[in-house]
Amino acid sequence: MRNFREGTLADGIADVLRDMAARLEERTAEAVEYRTRLELTARAHSTAEEERRQLLEDLARERDRADRAEEEEEEARALRNLLEAPQKLRDGRILPGNGSGGEERARRMG
Repeated sequence: MRNFREGTLADGIADVLRDMAARLEERTAEAVEYRTRLELTARAHSTAEEERRQLLEDLARERDRADRAEEEEEEARALRNLLEAPQKLRDGRILPGNGSGGEERARRMG
């Protein structure tokens, strides 16, 4: 009877070890899958952060360019007004009352 019990006990231990080994393999496969997912997530996050940084830099450059363009437009408008002023005076387009100071001069003359 002892041999039967020892055989049954050995078979039982072998079954338990096989079950444990199978569960360990499953857990190992899950851990590998989770690690792979984690690495992919980290790469995706890193890529997204790099794209965000690049977009912010692009936005800053575009804002600077727009500011410079606006300043250049204002300078060009002021220069055009300066260049057109003598012609406007000759043509009579700068008249008293338009902020040129001519209204006061006209009153004094008239």
